Amino acid sequence: MRKTVEQFFVAVAIALLQLASSKTALAQDIKGAFRLGFEGVLYAQDSMTVSASSGPVATGDVNVKTRTTGVLPSALGLGVGYAPSSHVLLGVHFLAASTKTEVDLTGAQPTSGTQWSILPSLALLTRSQGVVRPFFETRVGWRGASTEVAGTETSSTSMLVVGGGAGLHIFANDHVTLDPAFNAYYTHGTYKDASTEMTGSGFTVMACVALSAWFGTKPSPWDPLDSKQWPTTGRAEESSAPAAGPTEPLPSEDATVRLEPRVMSLLVPVNPSSSLYLTGVPDRSGTTLLLQWRATGTPPWTPDCKTLTVVMGGTEHPIPNVGQRSGGEAYGTWMGIGGSFGSQAVIALGEARDSRLVACGASLELAPAAKQISDFGARFRSAAIRAGTWRETPGSTPPKKDADEPEGAPPAN
Repeated sequence: MRKTVEQFFVAVAIALLQLASSKTALAQDIKGAFRLGFEGVLYAQDSMTVSASSGPVATGDVNVKTRTTGVLPSALGLGVGYAPSSHVLLGVHFLAASTKTEVDLTGAQPTSGTQWSILPSLALLTRSQGVVRPFFETRVGWRGASTEVAGTETSSTSMLVVGGGAGLHIFANDHVTLDPAFNAYYTHGTYKDASTEMTGSGFTVMACVALSAWFGTKPSPWDPLDSKQWPTTGRAEESSAPAAGPTEPLPSEDATVRLEPRVMSLLVPVNPSSSLYLTGVPDRSGTTLLLQWRATGTPPWTPDCKTLTVVMGGTEHPIPNVGQRSGGEAYGTWMGIGGSFGSQAVIALGEARDSRLVACGASLELAPAAKQISDFGARFRSAAIRAGTWRETPGSTPPKKDADEPEGAPPAN
């Protein structure tokens, strides 16, 4: 048992190193997910008052207080759970420990002891998404212990356990969490041996850590305003624009376009020290697209990019001094915090190499003029989050001159 516990804490240490080195863990939505956790006790302390109820000592004649403390005791548990919503986790926790003593003396008999507990739980998570998910938990269950000498039980303990605690689910990657927690319990039960029966009550405090695997988690929508969720690596590629030719017209502003439930995100390097993060998220109605942005780097961006301009229905909505703003969701006065814009919207990056982004029908389009684009959609491979579609923006490429047409000649009628 001791070896198993040591192996568990080695696994926890490895998870800590992975968590420290991983900067790309996504915020996870646990709704509908199952949890399987391996739990260990870092510290435990019991304080109880017991009274003899039968045996050689009369009832109430003796009060005994016992207190035990330990660091890394030989206890290892298993926790299983299911999340019916993003804020609720139902579970059951099993904890067991065993000891065995053998003395190499004539007549000495081996002694062994076991402890166990089973605790159903209800946990409430304070955040619906995020890499770190704080939780508060209540537990009610049963705890028991027994001692055997030469294979014969000599004493037993059974107790009701009621309590709870608080902790964190820390996503080391998409499906693994490190879960430190602190719990406190009220206990009440009986102790029996060959000649005495005692009843008692008290309190137990425990510091625990778990290494959990999650099945069925879904990435939460990426918030570009949360720097902890920013991807740190990406693949830069040029726009795969088709040859110039007839293009499909953009839908009118009044047209109803059903947007697919997905997230499209871009990183636009404006200069060697500055970047612009963009993401498009369809709202619940599926007819509008919420745009969020975040400017990073060393301000000012001039002369590369002075102004971020949103063009909608022929009306321009500029955001001046974009390089000196920390980011947001407000474009002029027409779009407030949490607002959205229609399916036909053109986003021009001011003087940033004449680049132009088009959001239309839940696809982000990039003009060939902007070559330095890193698409992080491939990092979020799931049904909910996919990469945008790159293609030429209608009207962004000037028509080619005829080879026989002299320079400066007026256009043919």
